[in-house]
Amino acid sequence: MSDAGETEAVELLPVRFAQARQVLPAALNLHSGDALQLALPAHSGGGVLWCDFTVDNPRNRDVRGVPLARIRNLFPQARVRAQRIALAPPIARAVTRVRPALYTLFNALPAPRTHLL
Repeated sequence: MSDAGETEAVELLPVRFAQARQVLPAALNLHSGDALQLALPAHSGGGVLWCDFTVDNPRNRDVRGVPLARIRNLFPQARVRAQRIALAPPIARAVTRVRPALYTLFNALPAPRTHLL
């Protein structure tokens, strides 16, 4: 929060900033760019919303997962709350080809959910 009680947010990617600006309330003070470059007061608080996959892509060695331990290392003083939210895409594609309703069944199991929020 800023001194005036306004809500602040930052989006790194210009395309997503433009999309966010279109759908978020005008009262939100939305910044574009690197949050590390913002002139915010020390200890002003805030949060990070992170959504990423946790395992490496076996078909593409350049695509590396970000395990929860890495996120905790990046933000050592943060209170981290994480939830597995999405079924691994190859599994999702395979089960929905057989029967779309199987997605719900497979997504109920924590192990094949490889994306964290």
